[in-house]
Parts: sequence; C-alpha cells; structure tokens
Amino acid sequence: QYGLSREDVTSSTVFTSEEPKTRPPVPANTYNSSGAAPVSNSIVRVKTEGIEPKVIMAAKPKPGGMPRALEIHRRTKLYASQDLTALLKERGIDYSQKFSSEVFGKVGAPSTKLPLEAFDDASYEVREPQDWLAYGEALPCKALVLDEDEVGVWQAATVTGYDFDKGLYTVAGLPAAAPAPAAAPSSSSSSSSSSSSSSSSDDNDEVLLHRLHICFEAEDPFNFADRVAAAHVARRAAEAQMLFGLCVDCMPTEGCAMPDDDALRRVAALATCTRTLRALNPSTDKIVADCAQDYARTLNGIAFRAVHKADANNELMQLLEPPPLEEERSIPERGTHLIERSSSYKDAFASFRFQSCLTRPEVFTIITDVRTENEKILLLKPFNHVAKSTRVDDFGKLQRDATDAVAQKLKKEWPRTVTTCLRQHLRHVTKGWYNLEESNDDIYKKSKLKQFLRCLNLMMEACMRTLLTNSVNEYAAFLKLCTASQVTVTDCNTVVNDANFRRPPLFAVDLAVEGTEFTYSSPLESFVNVPLERFNDLMTQTQSITRVERVVMRNLFWSFEPVMKSVHPSEDWVSVLREEVRTALQQSVEPLKAYLTTYEKYLEFLRLDVDAYVAQAEEDFGGPPPGLSEDERNELNKPDLNVNELRKMAEEHLQAKLEVEDSIPEVIDVGAYHVSTQKVRRLLADKHQETATKLLDLVARKTGDNATDASDASDA
Repeated sequence: QYGLSREDVTSSTVFTSEEPKTRPPVPANTYNSSGAAPVSNSIVRVKTEGIEPKVIMAAKPKPGGMPRALEIHRRTKLYASQDLTALLKERGIDYSQKFSSEVFGKVGAPSTKLPLEAFDDASYEVREPQDWLAYGEALPCKALVLDEDEVGVWQAATVTGYDFDKGLYTVAGLPAAAPAPAAAPSSSSSSSSSSSSSSSSDDNDEVLLHRLHICFEAEDPFNFADRVAAAHVARRAAEAQMLFGLCVDCMPTEGCAMPDDDALRRVAALATCTRTLRALNPSTDKIVADCAQDYARTLNGIAFRAVHKADANNELMQLLEPPPLEEERSIPERGTHLIERSSSYKDAFASFRFQSCLTRPEVFTIITDVRTENEKILLLKPFNHVAKSTRVDDFGKLQRDATDAVAQKLKKEWPRTVTTCLRQHLRHVTKGWYNLEESNDDIYKKSKLKQFLRCLNLMMEACMRTLLTNSVNEYAAFLKLCTASQVTVTDCNTVVNDANFRRPPLFAVDLAVEGTEFTYSSPLESFVNVPLERFNDLMTQTQSITRVERVVMRNLFWSFEPVMKSVHPSEDWVSVLREEVRTALQQSVEPLKAYLTTYEKYLEFLRLDVDAYVAQAEEDFGGPPPGLSEDERNELNKPDLNVNELRKMAEEHLQAKLEVEDSIPEVIDVGAYHVSTQKVRRLLADKHQETATKLLDLVARKTGDNATDASDASDA
C-alpha cells in the first residue's frame, strides 16, 4: 500500500540497549471488548505491573518501519491473552491428572519417576536470574506447586527473590488453598516427585520453586510451554534409556565376541601414548577389561534391539521399548573453517598463515606430485573385461592376475613413490614445522607436518576409494551386461538368444559325459562363485596398506600400525551390488540347465552296452549255432537266421547316426555361455556306427556259417 520493502521496515542499525523499565498496573478497562479504543498518531504503551516483554528491535527504526513500542504493545496483549494450562495440554502435559510414567508403567511401576528439574533445558531462558530481579522486587508471574502425584494448578503470584545456592526462586502471594510444598528430597531417591523443586522458606507465605514452575507475565508463554514439554520429553527418553540399560546389563556376557588382540593392544597403547605415562609404565589391564566389557555390552544391546524388532508377538519383549538410536550426522558437501573477524586483513592473514600448512613452496610441489601419482592410480584396471569367451578357470586366473597386479602397486609402489617424494623435497628441512626427523610425539602432534601428512593421507584414501568404487561398479556392470540376454531353449539345435544382445558369450564350456550322464566340463556353481570371489578380492587386499605417515616419521614411537581406510566388502552398497551380480549369474545358469535337459532323450542309448545289445540280437535273429545236425536243430527249436531283421537294425543305427549329426551342433551359444557339443556329438555318432558295424559283421559271420553248413550237407 505504501510502496515499502522489507528493508524499509527492518532497521539495519546496531541494536541499542535500553534501561529496564517498570510501569504502573494496567487499568481494568484497557482490554474492554465492548468497544475499540480511538486510534491516534501517537503510540500508547500498554501499562502492566512488572517489566516489558523482551523484544529485539532497533530503538530507532527507519521511517515507515514498525516502532518498538508498538511491537511491545502487541506482544503484551498476546502474552496476556494466553491460557498456560491450555498451551501445556496441547503439548500433552496435564497437571490436573495424577502422574503415571509411560515407560516404567509398562513394567508395573507407574508412580516411579525421575525429578523433572534435572532435565530442564536452560537454552530456553531469555534472561538470567539476576536480570529478572534487576527489574523490580516483586515480579508478577504464574506459579505451580505440585503434590506428590504431580497434580497442581497454575496460580497468580509474585517472584521476590532467588536462592543462588539452591537454584530456586522465592515466590510469594500463592493462595492459602494451594497444595503444601513438599520438603526438599534426597538425591538418592529416583522416584521423588517433581514437587521436590519447591520447599518452604522461613516466611510461611513464601515458597521456593524451580524455574520450570514459574512463568513470568512478561515471558513468552509459548516458549515456556515448549520448555516444560521438552523437559518431559527428555525425562521419558532418560527413563527409556535407563530401562534399556538395565535390561542390557542383566544379559550375560559369556560367549559374546570379544575385540581381537590387536584392537586391545591399540587401546592399551593409546591409553599410555604420552611420554610421561610411558615412563610410569602403568598397568592397563583394568582399561582393557573395561573396553572388553563395554564391547560385550554393546553387542548385547544390538542383539536386544534385533530380537525386539523380530519378535513382534512377544508381549513381554514389547513392553521393553528400546530408545531410538542417534541419527548419524550427514556429511557436509563442503568443508568450512570458521575464523573470527579481526580488525584488519593483515591480522586475519597472519592468523590464517599460522594455522595453514600451505606456507612453503615445497608443500605445493609435493601436493602436485602426489596428485600426479593419484591420477596414474585412477587409470589402473583391477579387473579384466575379457572380449572373447573364456573358460571359467581361465577367467578366474585373468581376474586374479589383474587384481594382484593392482594390489601390489597400491600396497608397495604407490606408498614408496609418495614417501620418496616427501623425503626428497623436505630433506633440507631440519628443525621447524616440517622436520621429518622429529622424535617427540607432543611436538609432532602440534606441528604443521602432521596436518600436511594427514591431508596427503586423505588425498590417497579418496583416490583409492574412487578407484575401488569405480572398478567394482564397472565390473558389476560388465557381468550384468554379459548375462542380460533373454534365452529360449527349444531343443539341442535350437536356442534363441536376444537379438539385441550382440556381445560374445562370456564363458566357454564343453558338454561332456561323466559315467552314464550328460554334464558340463565345469560345475555350474563355478560360474557364480568364481566371478564373485574376484569381486571381494581387491577390497580385501587393500585393507592393510600402511599410511605414508608411519613410513616417513620413522623416529616416532608407533604403538600400532596405522592403515589407510579403504572400501570394505561389508559396506551396504557393496553387499547390494554383490547380491545383484549373484542374482544375474544365477539366472544366466538356468538356460544352461534347460539346454542340458534336451539331451535326456539320448540317455538310454548312452547307457546301452553295445556288446550285450549285439549278443541279444544274435540270440533273437542269428539262428541256431553252426555244425548241428537236423535232429539237434529240431531239438533246439530255434528260429532260423533272419538276415533282413539284422540288416534292418544296422540300417536304423546308421540312420540314427545321421540324425545325431544333424540335430546336435558342434557349438552353440546359450546366453552367456559358448557351449561346445562336439565331443558328445562324436561320441553318440561313433557309438551308432560301432553298433551298426557289429550288426553287419554278425550278418556276415552268420551267413558264412550257414553257407558252410549247407556245403557240408551237400557233400555228405
């Protein structure tokens, strides 16, 4: 309406402080709702007994801006119109009801509670006690005196003083009907009432109350209600934590996993890391035992949470609600360093130069050289993305060779190159910030060299993590791409692969015969296990790379071997990726199993004993043995030689040989597998040929025997 912007009504001047102001009581008709008060150009201050609400505004705003007196007027009316009891009820706090603990009540102790005053958050306070009392000797307020059941009513009163020893306010003017305050409790009682914050003073008309039970009239009631609600929430969280801790403490620790010996040795070494403690040589058995106990207790807590989450039907377990875990802080996108503003740029630069490790030209040279080496590391290929079909054993060997070569470079050559670079550029530095021959731990920890070496270590860790992350993702994508073809198996000679899949098969395998069964030259499980073994191999080998700091600072005492952080096989994203690859490989094996079933029709002939088969044919169609007389033939009662039937059987096997050669290809692609069936094809064809040959030999032999018998009979 007036063409004003936000800057026109907000003063940019420095806030000016004003002296505390007290005013006489407000007239009774000030807030009469029957009629509106006339409006004039002057600001009428709302008069109230006590002090003004705290308002942070410029004492002299810009023209057109809101006057400070008007803001005070509005807040005074707003605060006076609020019902504190209703505000607390909106936040789930009702002092008219008997207290019952939500946490302890589930286990049969509803009246057990912790003192509420112990959970007061002083950050809600807008003025210190001495600041409140500086505004007058009798400050109007609303006070609450609770009985043993935490039942009470907010009533008008005045604050007349403050006991700095007890941390309690002196309150007077409470009606005589108010509940009598309880005596101060002992600190050992965990079930004491919140009325313990109040105690009788020498004057019967005065009581001592905690700040949680006093709301000044000039105080923001919304802020006060939030303060009381926050205290109740904190008390419930503490009760839940205590009950959870009690349950965990009651769980046995026998049989729990303990930290390994290296970890306990590091704990003991860190506990005595200073020169003074090492000279005293204290016993660290108690510290190590406490660490082991805390470790077992933590495992019990994890087990308790897991059982509580899994066993939702257990009523007893559901009574013991564990407190929520603390949320992990998110990693900031940028690292910032806050510095105090100084009076001049020169002072700020001097302070920054004192704290920064980038103060020598050698440092920039080292950083440049290390970044160059890191870029070379990022070009390494830990996995061999083979371009042609290979056997699974050869595939594993190729991946192992590539992984071992990269791991060797990461563990040996890379740290050695960085160490040589450091020593070469800092060899002329003797005493000072970058002394590589430093032997004093305390001096080294405060030096710029430690900061610089930590910076280099972070650079190397980031480089190695980038290499492993990219390599593992590329290897997983390579395997999933090779196994992405959709395959339809119809028969031995008909396998339809995805037309859009144009990459050669990943693995080469032979169809073989083992005993009397068809199988593959490599177990089907190896097509899943071998690629996954290489999936974790590189990450496992990079878990023990010593930091450059340990190699360079050889004169320092090192109680443990510091290693660079790397990608661990148990990280969530690695586990998810591994399962995706496992699923893809397992699905790629299914068409291979289906193709093997198409050879079941040849199992009967594969198990056929050729000699027994020919012998049976001779028995059935070969006629009687040669050299028998007519009476012996009649007595034997065996049919004569059936040459046509034997020839028919031989021709059937010759025809089956041709069908085998036509129906079984020499090689065929089944998705991600290049299957060679040449051995099985040749085996079945040769067996049919052998059977036919033996049958024809039988025909020739039997025909010759019959001709000989006929010739002998004619001669006789």
